[in-house]
Amino acid sequence: MHNGTQNMPNNLRIFNYLKFILAVLCVDVQIASAEPAKMVKAELLSAVQGIKGHQDILLGLQLEIPEGAKINAPSPNNPAVAPVVEWQGSQNFKEAQIFWPPSKHHQIEGIDFYSYEKTVIVPIRYVPARTDHSMAAHVKFKYVLCQEQCVPQELNLTLELPSDRGEETQFSALLTQAKQSAGQNSVIDEETASFGLMLLFALLGGFILNFMPCVLPVLSLKFMSITRQEQRLHKEFHYRLGLWATFAGILSSFLIFGAIAMALDSLGAQIGWGLHFQQPAFLVFMVAILTLFTCNLFGFYEIALPAALQTRLSNIFGHHFPHFVEDYLTGVFATLLATPCTAPFLGTALGYAFSRSGFEILLLFSAMGFGFGLPYWLGALLPTRWLKLPKPGSWTIALSRILGGLLAITTGWMLWVLAGAHSLLAALIATAAMIMIVVLFYAAQNRPLLRRWVWGPFFIILLSVFLPPSTEKAPASTREIQESLWQPLDVQKIPALVQAGKVVFIDVTADWCLTCKLNKAFVLDEKKVLKALSASQVVAMRADWTRYDQDIQDFLNQYNRVGVPFNIVFGPKQTQGLILSEILKKKDVLQALKRAQSD
Repeated sequence: MHNGTQNMPNNLRIFNYLKFILAVLCVDVQIASAEPAKMVKAELLSAVQGIKGHQDILLGLQLEIPEGAKINAPSPNNPAVAPVVEWQGSQNFKEAQIFWPPSKHHQIEGIDFYSYEKTVIVPIRYVPARTDHSMAAHVKFKYVLCQEQCVPQELNLTLELPSDRGEETQFSALLTQAKQSAGQNSVIDEETASFGLMLLFALLGGFILNFMPCVLPVLSLKFMSITRQEQRLHKEFHYRLGLWATFAGILSSFLIFGAIAMALDSLGAQIGWGLHFQQPAFLVFMVAILTLFTCNLFGFYEIALPAALQTRLSNIFGHHFPHFVEDYLTGVFATLLATPCTAPFLGTALGYAFSRSGFEILLLFSAMGFGFGLPYWLGALLPTRWLKLPKPGSWTIALSRILGGLLAITTGWMLWVLAGAHSLLAALIATAAMIMIVVLFYAAQNRPLLRRWVWGPFFIILLSVFLPPSTEKAPASTREIQESLWQPLDVQKIPALVQAGKVVFIDVTADWCLTCKLNKAFVLDEKKVLKALSASQVVAMRADWTRYDQDIQDFLNQYNRVGVPFNIVFGPKQTQGLILSEILKKKDVLQALKRAQSD
Protein backbone atom coordinates (compact mmCIF):
# COMPACT_ATOMS: atom_id res chain seq x y z
CA MET A 1 0.00 0.00 0.00
CA HIS A 2 2.79 2.33 0.90
CA ASN A 3 4.66 1.69 -2.36
CA GLY A 4 1.48 2.21 -4.33
CA THR A 5 1.06 5.56 -2.68
CA GLN A 6 4.60 6.58 -3.49
CA ASN A 7 4.15 5.72 -7.18
CA MET A 8 0.83 7.54 -7.38
CA PRO A 9 0.90 10.05 -10.28
CA ASN A 10 1.40 13.62 -9.14
CA ASN A 11 -1.81 14.84 -10.76
CA LEU A 12 -3.86 12.23 -8.87
CA ARG A 13 -2.16 13.19 -5.61
CA ILE A 14 -2.98 16.83 -6.29
CA PHE A 15 -6.59 15.91 -7.07
CA ASN A 16 -6.94 14.00 -3.83
CA TYR A 17 -5.40 16.84 -1.87
CA LEU A 18 -7.70 19.40 -3.44
CA LYS A 19 -10.69 17.14 -2.80
CA PHE A 20 -9.80 16.97 0.88
CA ILE A 21 -9.16 20.70 1.10
CA LEU A 22 -12.59 21.38 -0.41
CA ALA A 23 -14.16 19.14 2.20
CA VAL A 24 -12.45 21.11 4.94
CA LEU A 25 -13.34 24.49 3.48
CA CYS A 26 -17.02 23.56 3.25
CA VAL A 27 -17.48 23.26 7.00
CA ASP A 28 -20.34 25.75 6.85
CA VAL A 29 -22.54 23.23 5.07
CA GLN A 30 -25.22 21.64 7.24
CA ILE A 31 -24.66 17.86 7.24
CA ALA A 32 -28.15 16.47 7.70
CA SER A 33 -27.16 12.91 6.83
CA ALA A 34 -24.58 12.52 9.59
CA GLU A 35 -25.67 9.89 12.08
CA PRO A 36 -25.98 11.12 15.68
CA ALA A 37 -23.89 8.17 16.90
CA LYS A 38 -20.95 9.38 14.83
CA MET A 39 -21.06 12.95 16.09
CA VAL A 40 -18.26 14.23 18.28
CA LYS A 41 -19.36 15.04 21.81
CA ALA A 42 -17.80 18.21 23.18
CA GLU A 43 -17.71 20.20 26.40
CA LEU A 44 -16.11 23.52 27.26
CA LEU A 45 -14.26 23.31 30.59
CA SER A 46 -12.81 26.06 32.81
CA ALA A 47 -9.99 25.96 35.33
CA VAL A 48 -11.71 28.60 37.48
CA GLN A 49 -15.27 29.30 38.63
CA GLY A 50 -15.16 32.98 37.65
CA ILE A 51 -12.83 35.67 36.34
CA LYS A 52 -12.31 37.57 39.59
CA GLY A 53 -8.58 38.24 40.00
CA HIS A 54 -7.63 36.61 36.68
CA GLN A 55 -6.15 38.48 33.72
CA ASP A 56 -6.64 35.37 31.57
CA ILE A 57 -8.67 32.20 31.91
CA LEU A 58 -7.52 28.67 31.11
CA LEU A 59 -10.28 26.85 29.23
CA GLY A 60 -10.35 23.42 27.69
CA LEU A 61 -12.27 22.11 24.69
CA GLN A 62 -12.86 18.45 25.57
CA LEU A 63 -13.68 16.28 22.56
CA GLU A 64 -14.98 12.72 22.73
CA ILE A 65 -14.44 11.21 19.29
CA PRO A 66 -16.45 8.11 18.29
CA GLU A 67 -14.62 4.77 18.27
CA GLY A 68 -12.83 4.17 14.98
CA ALA A 69 -13.22 7.77 13.84
CA LYS A 70 -10.71 10.61 13.56
CA ILE A 71 -10.94 14.38 13.31
CA ASN A 72 -8.45 16.61 11.54
CA ALA A 73 -5.62 18.20 13.52
CA PRO A 74 -3.30 21.08 12.56
CA SER A 75 -0.75 19.99 9.97
CA PRO A 76 2.76 21.50 9.90
CA ASN A 77 2.76 21.29 6.10
CA ASN A 78 -0.87 22.05 5.24
CA PRO A 79 -2.31 24.66 7.64
CA ALA A 80 -5.45 24.94 5.50
CA VAL A 81 -6.75 21.61 6.83
CA ALA A 82 -6.61 22.64 10.50
CA PRO A 83 -9.78 22.79 12.60
CA VAL A 84 -11.31 26.25 12.90
CA VAL A 85 -12.21 27.88 16.21
CA GLU A 86 -14.39 31.02 16.03
CA TRP A 87 -15.43 33.32 18.87
CA GLN A 88 -18.24 35.33 17.27
CA GLY A 89 -20.86 36.31 19.81
CA SER A 90 -18.56 35.99 22.82
CA GLN A 91 -19.10 38.63 25.47
CA ASN A 92 -16.19 40.30 27.27
CA PHE A 93 -13.70 38.83 24.80
CA LYS A 94 -10.34 40.32 23.81
CA GLU A 95 -8.28 37.45 22.41
CA ALA A 96 -7.61 33.73 22.73
CA GLN A 97 -4.65 31.43 22.17
CA ILE A 98 -5.09 27.76 21.31
CA PHE A 99 -2.57 25.15 22.42
CA TRP A 100 -3.09 22.23 20.04
CA PRO A 101 -2.17 18.90 21.64
CA PRO A 102 0.12 16.37 19.90
CA SER A 103 -1.56 14.52 17.02
CA LYS A 104 -1.10 11.30 15.08
CA HIS A 105 0.24 11.16 11.53
CA HIS A 106 -1.51 9.18 8.76
CA GLN A 107 -1.66 9.08 4.99
CA ILE A 108 -5.09 9.18 3.40
CA GLU A 109 -5.39 8.98 -0.39
CA GLY A 110 -1.80 10.00 -0.82
CA ILE A 111 -1.73 13.07 1.44
CA ASP A 112 -0.33 13.59 4.91
CA PHE A 113 -3.07 13.78 7.49
CA TYR A 114 -2.76 14.61 11.18
CA SER A 115 -5.61 13.56 13.41
CA TYR A 116 -7.03 13.24 16.90
CA GLU A 117 -8.71 10.10 18.19
CA LYS A 118 -10.76 9.02 21.21
CA THR A 119 -10.70 11.74 23.92
CA VAL A 120 -8.64 14.89 23.54
CA ILE A 121 -8.49 18.20 25.42
CA VAL A 122 -7.54 21.37 23.55
CA PRO A 123 -6.29 23.98 26.09
CA ILE A 124 -7.27 27.59 25.38
CA ARG A 125 -5.97 30.80 26.97
CA TYR A 126 -8.98 33.13 27.03
CA VAL A 127 -8.27 36.83 27.69
CA PRO A 128 -11.32 38.90 28.75
CA ALA A 129 -11.52 42.54 27.73
CA ARG A 130 -12.38 43.51 31.34
CA THR A 131 -11.84 41.62 34.58
CA ASP A 132 -14.68 43.33 36.43
CA HIS A 133 -17.40 42.03 34.10
CA SER A 134 -18.79 38.55 33.65
CA MET A 135 -17.88 36.71 30.45
CA ALA A 136 -19.63 34.40 28.02
CA ALA A 137 -17.43 32.37 25.67
CA HIS A 138 -19.26 31.27 22.53
CA VAL A 139 -17.15 28.75 20.61
CA LYS A 140 -17.90 27.51 17.11
CA PHE A 141 -15.61 24.53 16.41
CA LYS A 142 -15.42 23.49 12.75
CA TYR A 143 -13.71 20.21 11.94
CA VAL A 144 -13.70 17.21 9.61
CA LEU A 145 -14.78 13.83 10.97
CA CYS A 146 -13.25 10.91 9.06
CA GLN A 147 -14.31 7.29 9.29
CA GLU A 148 -15.44 5.59 6.10
CA GLN A 149 -15.50 9.03 4.53
CA CYS A 150 -14.60 12.57 5.61
CA VAL A 151 -17.55 14.74 6.61
CA PRO A 152 -17.29 18.43 7.65
CA GLN A 153 -19.09 19.22 10.89
CA GLU A 154 -19.32 21.98 13.46
CA LEU A 155 -20.09 22.34 17.16
CA ASN A 156 -21.44 25.33 19.08
CA LEU A 157 -20.55 25.62 22.76
CA THR A 158 -21.14 28.28 25.40
CA LEU A 159 -19.51 28.84 28.79
CA GLU A 160 -20.49 31.68 31.13
CA LEU A 161 -18.35 32.77 34.09
CA PRO A 162 -19.30 35.42 36.69
CA SER A 163 -17.08 38.29 37.79
CA ASP A 164 -17.48 37.77 41.55
CA ARG A 165 -15.79 34.36 41.85
CA GLY A 166 -12.27 33.16 41.09
CA GLU A 167 -11.74 29.79 42.80
CA GLU A 168 -10.28 26.82 40.95
CA THR A 169 -12.53 24.04 39.63
CA GLN A 170 -11.95 20.29 39.61
CA PHE A 171 -10.64 20.67 36.04
CA SER A 172 -7.75 23.00 36.99
CA ALA A 173 -5.03 20.35 37.30
CA LEU A 174 -6.26 18.48 34.22
CA LEU A 175 -6.23 21.60 32.03
CA THR A 176 -2.84 22.76 33.35
CA GLN A 177 -1.33 19.38 32.53
CA ALA A 178 -2.93 19.40 29.07
CA LYS A 179 -1.47 22.83 28.37
CA GLN A 180 2.02 21.74 29.43
CA SER A 181 1.91 18.72 27.13
CA ALA A 182 0.52 20.69 24.17
CA GLY A 183 2.84 21.91 21.43
CA GLN A 184 3.93 25.51 21.93
CA ASN A 185 4.86 26.04 18.29
CA SER A 186 1.22 25.76 17.22
CA VAL A 187 0.38 28.85 19.27
CA ILE A 188 3.09 30.95 17.66
CA ASP A 189 2.27 29.74 14.14
CA GLU A 190 -1.44 30.38 14.61
CA GLU A 191 -0.94 33.88 15.99
CA THR A 192 1.50 34.74 13.20
CA ALA A 193 -0.80 33.33 10.52
CA SER A 194 -3.81 35.12 12.02
CA PHE A 195 -2.04 38.48 12.14
CA GLY A 196 -0.72 38.02 8.60
CA LEU A 197 -4.22 37.20 7.37
CA MET A 198 -5.64 40.29 9.10
CA LEU A 199 -2.95 42.43 7.44
CA LEU A 200 -4.11 41.07 4.10
CA PHE A 201 -7.74 41.76 5.03
CA ALA A 202 -6.80 45.31 6.03
CA LEU A 203 -5.06 45.86 2.68
CA LEU A 204 -7.97 44.44 0.68
CA GLY A 205 -10.54 46.30 2.78
CA GLY A 206 -8.75 49.61 2.28
CA PHE A 207 -8.61 49.04 -1.47
CA ILE A 208 -12.30 48.01 -1.68
CA LEU A 209 -13.12 51.20 0.24
CA ASN A 210 -12.33 53.06 -3.00
CA PHE A 211 -15.42 51.51 -4.58
CA MET A 212 -17.84 51.77 -1.64
CA PRO A 213 -20.80 54.20 -1.69
CA CYS A 214 -19.21 56.00 1.24
CA VAL A 215 -16.49 57.37 -1.02
CA LEU A 216 -18.86 58.87 -3.60
CA PRO A 217 -18.13 62.35 -2.18
CA VAL A 218 -14.42 61.66 -2.66
CA LEU A 219 -14.84 61.20 -6.41
CA SER A 220 -14.88 64.96 -6.87
CA LEU A 221 -11.56 65.28 -5.09
CA LYS A 222 -10.07 62.43 -7.11
CA PHE A 223 -11.15 63.90 -10.46
CA MET A 224 -10.05 67.34 -9.38
CA SER A 225 -6.65 65.94 -8.46
CA ILE A 226 -6.33 64.19 -11.83
CA THR A 227 -7.25 67.29 -13.83
CA ARG A 228 -4.84 69.35 -11.75
CA GLN A 229 -2.08 66.85 -12.50
CA GLU A 230 -2.97 67.06 -16.20
CA GLN A 231 -2.62 70.85 -16.17
CA ARG A 232 0.79 70.48 -14.57
CA LEU A 233 1.84 67.92 -17.20
CA HIS A 234 1.52 70.60 -19.86
CA LYS A 235 3.76 72.74 -17.67
CA GLU A 236 6.31 69.88 -17.52
CA PHE A 237 5.46 69.28 -13.89
CA HIS A 238 6.43 65.86 -12.56
CA TYR A 239 2.98 64.43 -11.87
CA ARG A 240 4.34 61.43 -9.94
CA LEU A 241 5.32 63.55 -6.97
CA GLY A 242 1.82 65.00 -6.77
CA LEU A 243 0.21 61.55 -6.74
CA TRP A 244 2.68 60.31 -4.15
CA ALA A 245 1.90 63.38 -2.03
CA THR A 246 -1.80 62.45 -2.12
CA PHE A 247 -0.86 58.86 -1.23
CA ALA A 248 1.24 60.18 1.66
CA GLY A 249 -1.72 62.24 2.90
CA ILE A 250 -3.92 59.13 2.92
CA LEU A 251 -1.33 56.92 4.61
CA SER A 252 -0.44 59.47 7.28
CA SER A 253 -4.15 60.02 8.03
CA PHE A 254 -4.64 56.31 8.66
CA LEU A 255 -1.52 56.30 10.85
CA ILE A 256 -3.01 59.16 12.87
CA PHE A 257 -6.23 57.15 13.24
CA GLY A 258 -4.10 54.23 14.43
CA ALA A 259 -2.23 56.40 16.93
CA ILE A 260 -5.53 57.73 18.29
CA ALA A 261 -6.81 54.15 18.60
CA MET A 262 -3.63 53.22 20.50
CA ALA A 263 -4.04 56.17 22.86
CA LEU A 264 -7.71 55.45 23.53
CA ASP A 265 -6.96 51.76 24.03
CA SER A 266 -4.26 52.58 26.59
CA LEU A 267 -6.79 54.74 28.45
CA GLY A 268 -9.30 51.89 28.48
CA ALA A 269 -11.76 53.73 26.24
CA GLN A 270 -13.94 51.88 23.75
CA ILE A 271 -13.04 52.47 20.14
CA GLY A 272 -15.28 52.63 17.09
CA TRP A 273 -14.98 53.30 13.36
CA GLY A 274 -16.60 56.39 11.89
CA LEU A 275 -17.36 57.87 15.30
CA HIS A 276 -16.10 61.27 14.15
CA PHE A 277 -19.33 61.52 12.14
CA GLN A 278 -21.17 61.47 15.47
CA GLN A 279 -19.29 64.59 16.60
CA PRO A 280 -20.99 67.94 15.78
CA ALA A 281 -17.63 69.75 15.78
CA PHE A 282 -16.33 67.50 13.00
CA LEU A 283 -19.55 67.85 11.00
CA VAL A 284 -19.65 71.66 11.06
CA PHE A 285 -15.94 71.78 10.18
CA MET A 286 -16.57 69.52 7.19
CA VAL A 287 -19.56 71.65 6.12
CA ALA A 288 -17.35 74.74 6.15
CA ILE A 289 -14.52 73.07 4.22
CA LEU A 290 -16.87 71.44 1.71
CA THR A 291 -18.47 74.83 1.05
CA LEU A 292 -15.06 76.29 0.22
CA PHE A 293 -14.23 73.36 -2.09
CA THR A 294 -17.60 73.71 -3.83
CA CYS A 295 -17.07 77.42 -4.50
CA ASN A 296 -13.62 76.61 -5.85
CA LEU A 297 -14.96 74.02 -8.30
CA PHE A 298 -17.62 76.48 -9.52
CA GLY A 299 -14.80 78.92 -10.28
CA PHE A 300 -15.76 81.55 -7.72
CA TYR A 301 -12.20 81.64 -6.35
CA GLU A 302 -8.93 79.68 -6.45
CA ILE A 303 -7.70 77.67 -3.49
CA ALA A 304 -4.13 78.60 -2.70
CA LEU A 305 -1.89 78.91 0.28
CA PRO A 306 -1.26 82.45 1.52
CA ALA A 307 1.23 84.20 -0.77
CA ALA A 308 3.75 84.78 2.03
CA LEU A 309 3.62 81.11 3.04
CA GLN A 310 3.95 79.98 -0.59
CA THR A 311 7.02 82.15 -1.03
CA ARG A 312 8.60 80.88 2.17
CA LEU A 313 7.94 77.22 1.32
CA SER A 314 9.20 77.71 -2.23
CA ASN A 315 12.42 79.27 -0.99
CA ILE A 316 13.03 76.38 1.42
CA PHE A 317 11.80 73.33 -0.52
CA GLY A 318 11.50 74.48 -4.12
CA HIS A 319 8.81 76.16 -6.18
CA HIS A 320 6.72 72.97 -6.54
CA PHE A 321 6.40 72.35 -2.80
CA PRO A 322 3.18 74.39 -2.27
CA HIS A 323 1.50 72.16 -4.87
CA PHE A 324 2.66 69.10 -2.92
CA VAL A 325 1.01 70.54 0.18
CA GLU A 326 -2.29 70.88 -1.70
CA ASP A 327 -2.04 67.29 -2.94
CA TYR A 328 -1.16 66.04 0.53
CA LEU A 329 -4.17 67.81 2.06
CA THR A 330 -6.38 66.32 -0.67
CA GLY A 331 -5.34 62.88 0.59
CA VAL A 332 -6.11 63.84 4.18
CA PHE A 333 -9.51 65.24 3.24
CA ALA A 334 -10.37 62.19 1.12
CA THR A 335 -9.63 59.94 4.10
CA LEU A 336 -11.88 61.95 6.40
CA LEU A 337 -14.77 61.71 3.93
CA ALA A 338 -14.26 58.02 3.19
CA THR A 339 -14.37 56.64 6.71
CA PRO A 340 -17.99 56.70 7.92
CA CYS A 341 -18.63 53.12 6.78
CA THR A 342 -16.88 49.78 6.66
CA ALA A 343 -16.26 47.58 3.63
CA PRO A 344 -15.90 43.85 3.02
CA PHE A 345 -12.74 42.60 4.76
CA LEU A 346 -12.35 46.02 6.38
CA GLY A 347 -14.93 45.34 9.11
CA THR A 348 -13.14 42.13 10.12
CA ALA A 349 -9.72 43.80 10.03
CA LEU A 350 -10.95 46.77 12.09
CA GLY A 351 -12.50 44.50 14.71
CA TYR A 352 -9.24 42.60 14.96
CA ALA A 353 -7.16 45.80 15.04
CA PHE A 354 -9.16 47.30 17.90
CA SER A 355 -8.66 44.08 19.88
CA ARG A 356 -4.86 44.36 19.58
CA SER A 357 -2.51 46.88 21.09
CA GLY A 358 0.60 48.91 20.39
CA PHE A 359 2.57 48.40 17.20
CA GLU A 360 0.10 45.87 15.78
CA ILE A 361 -2.62 48.55 15.56
CA LEU A 362 -0.29 50.82 13.59
CA LEU A 363 0.65 48.01 11.20
CA LEU A 364 -3.00 47.19 10.53
CA PHE A 365 -3.94 50.84 9.97
CA SER A 366 -0.90 51.23 7.71
CA ALA A 367 -2.17 48.32 5.61
CA MET A 368 -5.63 49.94 5.40
CA GLY A 369 -4.12 53.25 4.34
CA PHE A 370 -1.89 51.58 1.76
CA GLY A 371 -4.89 49.78 0.30
CA PHE A 372 -7.01 52.94 0.14
CA GLY A 373 -4.18 54.93 -1.43
CA LEU A 374 -3.15 52.14 -3.81
CA PRO A 375 -4.80 53.72 -6.90
CA TYR A 376 -2.69 56.88 -6.41
CA TRP A 377 0.46 54.82 -5.84
CA LEU A 378 -0.19 52.75 -8.98
CA GLY A 379 -1.03 55.90 -10.92
CA ALA A 380 2.34 57.35 -9.99
CA LEU A 381 4.01 54.29 -11.55
CA LEU A 382 2.18 54.58 -14.87
CA PRO A 383 3.92 56.14 -17.88
CA THR A 384 3.05 59.77 -18.50
CA ARG A 385 1.31 58.96 -21.80
CA TRP A 386 -1.24 56.77 -19.97
CA LEU A 387 -2.49 59.74 -17.98
CA LYS A 388 -2.59 62.09 -20.95
CA LEU A 389 -5.87 63.98 -21.19
CA PRO A 390 -6.98 66.64 -23.68
CA LYS A 391 -5.54 70.07 -23.07
CA PRO A 392 -7.43 72.14 -20.49
CA GLY A 393 -10.33 74.03 -21.99
CA SER A 394 -14.09 74.17 -21.93
CA TRP A 395 -14.29 70.48 -20.98
CA THR A 396 -12.38 71.12 -17.73
CA ILE A 397 -14.73 73.99 -16.86
CA ALA A 398 -17.78 71.78 -17.46
CA LEU A 399 -16.23 68.95 -15.43
CA SER A 400 -15.49 71.34 -12.57
CA ARG A 401 -19.13 72.48 -12.53
CA ILE A 402 -20.35 68.86 -12.40
CA LEU A 403 -17.92 67.99 -9.62
CA GLY A 404 -18.92 71.15 -7.79
CA GLY A 405 -22.53 69.98 -7.94
CA LEU A 406 -21.51 66.63 -6.43
CA LEU A 407 -19.73 68.38 -3.58
CA ALA A 408 -22.74 70.65 -3.05
CA ILE A 409 -24.89 67.53 -2.67
CA THR A 410 -22.31 66.15 -0.24
CA THR A 411 -22.50 69.36 1.76
CA GLY A 412 -26.27 69.05 1.93
CA TRP A 413 -25.87 65.47 3.14
CA MET A 414 -23.50 66.67 5.87
CA LEU A 415 -26.06 69.26 6.97
CA TRP A 416 -28.73 66.56 7.12
CA VAL A 417 -26.43 64.39 9.25
CA LEU A 418 -25.76 67.42 11.48
CA ALA A 419 -29.51 67.85 12.02
CA GLY A 420 -29.81 64.26 13.20
CA ALA A 421 -26.58 64.05 15.17
CA HIS A 422 -26.83 67.46 16.86
CA SER A 423 -29.85 69.70 16.24
CA LEU A 424 -32.05 71.00 13.45
CA LEU A 425 -31.40 74.61 14.53
CA ALA A 426 -27.63 74.17 14.15
CA ALA A 427 -28.14 72.70 10.68
CA LEU A 428 -30.43 75.58 9.61
CA ILE A 429 -27.98 78.24 10.84
CA ALA A 430 -25.09 76.46 9.12
CA THR A 431 -27.15 76.27 5.91
CA ALA A 432 -27.89 80.01 6.00
CA ALA A 433 -24.21 80.80 6.61
CA MET A 434 -23.17 78.45 3.80
CA ILE A 435 -25.50 80.24 1.36
CA MET A 436 -24.01 83.58 2.45
CA ILE A 437 -20.50 82.28 1.70
CA VAL A 438 -21.53 81.15 -1.79
CA VAL A 439 -23.21 84.50 -2.55
CA LEU A 440 -20.21 86.48 -1.30
CA PHE A 441 -17.73 84.42 -3.33
CA TYR A 442 -19.91 84.76 -6.43
CA ALA A 443 -20.26 88.53 -6.01
CA ALA A 444 -16.55 88.87 -5.21
CA GLN A 445 -15.67 87.85 -8.77
CA ASN A 446 -16.50 91.45 -9.75
CA ARG A 447 -15.93 93.04 -6.33
CA PRO A 448 -12.85 91.38 -4.77
CA LEU A 449 -13.19 93.35 -1.53
CA LEU A 450 -16.30 91.33 -0.66
CA ARG A 451 -14.10 88.30 0.03
CA ARG A 452 -13.12 89.89 3.32
CA TRP A 453 -16.68 89.33 4.53
CA VAL A 454 -16.54 85.58 3.86
CA TRP A 455 -14.92 84.89 7.22
CA GLY A 456 -18.03 86.10 9.05
CA PRO A 457 -20.45 83.38 7.88
CA PHE A 458 -17.56 80.90 7.89
CA PHE A 459 -17.17 81.37 11.64
CA ILE A 460 -20.95 81.30 12.08
CA ILE A 461 -20.88 77.76 10.68
CA LEU A 462 -18.15 76.79 13.14
CA LEU A 463 -19.95 78.44 16.07
CA SER A 464 -23.19 76.55 15.36
CA VAL A 465 -21.64 73.57 17.14
CA PHE A 466 -22.08 75.39 20.45
CA LEU A 467 -25.85 75.43 20.14
CA PRO A 468 -27.53 73.03 22.59
CA PRO A 469 -28.27 69.61 21.06
CA SER A 470 -31.83 68.52 20.54
CA THR A 471 -33.15 65.99 23.01
CA GLU A 472 -34.80 63.81 20.36
CA LYS A 473 -32.80 61.14 18.59
CA ALA A 474 -32.76 61.10 14.80
CA PRO A 475 -36.43 61.93 14.21
CA ALA A 476 -36.59 60.40 10.74
CA SER A 477 -35.30 57.07 11.95
CA THR A 478 -37.69 57.14 14.92
CA ARG A 479 -40.70 57.64 12.65
CA GLU A 480 -39.42 54.88 10.45
CA ILE A 481 -39.32 52.49 13.39
CA GLN A 482 -42.77 53.48 14.64
CA GLU A 483 -44.55 53.43 11.30
CA SER A 484 -43.07 50.26 9.80
CA LEU A 485 -42.23 46.71 10.72
CA TRP A 486 -38.97 47.70 12.43
CA GLN A 487 -38.69 47.58 16.21
CA PRO A 488 -35.95 49.31 18.22
CA LEU A 489 -33.08 46.97 19.04
CA ASP A 490 -33.59 45.18 22.36
CA VAL A 491 -30.76 42.72 22.96
CA GLN A 492 -32.44 41.28 26.06
CA LYS A 493 -35.42 40.05 24.01
CA ILE A 494 -33.40 38.09 21.46
CA PRO A 495 -32.86 34.82 23.45
CA ALA A 496 -36.55 34.57 24.37
CA LEU A 497 -37.67 35.25 20.80
CA VAL A 498 -35.30 32.62 19.43
CA GLN A 499 -36.44 30.12 22.06
CA ALA A 500 -40.01 30.77 20.94
CA GLY A 501 -39.05 29.78 17.40
CA LYS A 502 -38.76 33.32 16.01
CA VAL A 503 -36.13 34.59 13.59
CA VAL A 504 -34.62 37.96 14.55
CA PHE A 505 -33.10 40.18 11.85
CA ILE A 506 -31.02 43.10 13.17
CA ASP A 507 -29.91 46.11 11.15
CA VAL A 508 -27.44 48.53 12.75
CA THR A 509 -27.36 51.71 10.69
CA ALA A 510 -26.61 55.45 10.82
CA ASP A 511 -27.66 58.53 8.86
CA TRP A 512 -24.02 59.29 8.02
CA CYS A 513 -23.46 55.83 6.50
CA LEU A 514 -24.16 55.95 2.77
CA THR A 515 -23.66 52.20 2.42
CA CYS A 516 -26.36 51.71 5.05
CA LYS A 517 -28.73 53.93 3.07
CA LEU A 518 -28.08 52.04 -0.16
CA ASN A 519 -28.55 48.71 1.63
CA LYS A 520 -31.91 50.00 2.84
CA ALA A 521 -33.02 51.43 -0.49
CA PHE A 522 -32.03 48.54 -2.75
CA VAL A 523 -32.27 45.50 -0.45
CA LEU A 524 -34.12 45.93 2.85
CA ASP A 525 -36.93 47.99 1.29
CA GLU A 526 -37.21 45.64 -1.70
CA LYS A 527 -40.63 44.01 -2.05
CA LYS A 528 -39.59 40.37 -1.51
CA VAL A 529 -37.32 41.22 1.42
CA LEU A 530 -40.02 43.33 3.08
CA LYS A 531 -42.47 40.45 2.66
CA ALA A 532 -39.99 38.04 4.29
CA LEU A 533 -39.27 40.44 7.15
CA SER A 534 -43.00 40.97 7.68
CA ALA A 535 -43.66 37.25 8.16
CA SER A 536 -45.21 36.26 11.48
CA GLN A 537 -42.18 34.21 12.54
CA VAL A 538 -39.71 37.06 11.83
CA VAL A 539 -38.92 40.00 14.11
CA ALA A 540 -37.02 42.91 12.52
CA MET A 541 -35.02 45.19 14.80
CA ARG A 542 -33.07 48.30 13.88
CA ALA A 543 -30.47 50.24 15.86
CA ASP A 544 -29.74 53.87 14.89
CA TRP A 545 -26.11 54.79 15.57
CA THR A 546 -26.32 58.31 14.13
CA ARG A 547 -25.61 59.52 17.64
CA TYR A 548 -23.30 57.67 19.96
CA ASP A 549 -25.05 54.97 21.96
CA GLN A 550 -23.13 52.85 24.46
CA ASP A 551 -25.59 49.94 24.18
CA ILE A 552 -25.13 49.79 20.41
CA GLN A 553 -21.35 50.03 20.86
CA ASP A 554 -21.45 47.08 23.28
CA PHE A 555 -23.61 45.08 20.88
CA LEU A 556 -21.14 45.63 18.03
CA ASN A 557 -18.21 44.74 20.28
CA GLN A 558 -19.82 41.40 21.10
CA TYR A 559 -19.35 40.41 17.48
CA ASN A 560 -15.91 41.97 17.09
CA ARG A 561 -17.27 44.81 14.95
CA VAL A 562 -16.57 48.51 15.36
CA GLY A 563 -18.56 50.14 12.58
CA VAL A 564 -21.67 50.10 10.42
CA PRO A 565 -23.39 48.74 8.43
CA PHE A 566 -23.84 45.62 10.53
CA ASN A 567 -26.52 43.00 9.94
CA ILE A 568 -26.98 39.76 11.84
CA VAL A 569 -29.70 37.09 11.91
CA PHE A 570 -30.66 34.96 14.91
CA GLY A 571 -32.94 31.94 14.90
CA PRO A 572 -33.46 28.40 16.18
CA LYS A 573 -30.73 27.20 13.80
CA GLN A 574 -28.50 30.27 14.30
CA THR A 575 -28.57 30.84 18.04
CA GLN A 576 -25.15 32.54 17.99
CA GLY A 577 -26.05 34.76 15.06
CA LEU A 578 -25.29 34.69 11.34
CA ILE A 579 -23.37 37.82 10.28
CA LEU A 580 -24.05 39.19 6.79
CA SER A 581 -21.71 41.08 4.48
CA GLU A 582 -21.44 44.87 4.69
CA ILE A 583 -22.88 45.10 1.18
CA LEU A 584 -26.24 43.36 1.35
CA LYS A 585 -27.72 41.30 -1.45
CA LYS A 586 -31.37 40.33 -1.63
CA LYS A 587 -30.63 36.62 -2.02
CA ASP A 588 -28.20 36.66 0.92
CA VAL A 589 -30.80 38.19 3.24
CA LEU A 590 -33.50 35.73 2.15
CA GLN A 591 -31.14 32.76 2.50
CA ALA A 592 -30.01 33.91 5.94
CA LEU A 593 -33.62 34.16 7.13
CA LYS A 594 -34.28 30.66 5.78
CA ARG A 595 -31.14 29.18 7.35
CA ALA A 596 -32.05 30.59 10.75
CA GLN A 597 -35.55 29.10 10.79
CA SER A 598 -36.43 25.86 12.50
CA ASP A 599 -37.71 22.90 10.51
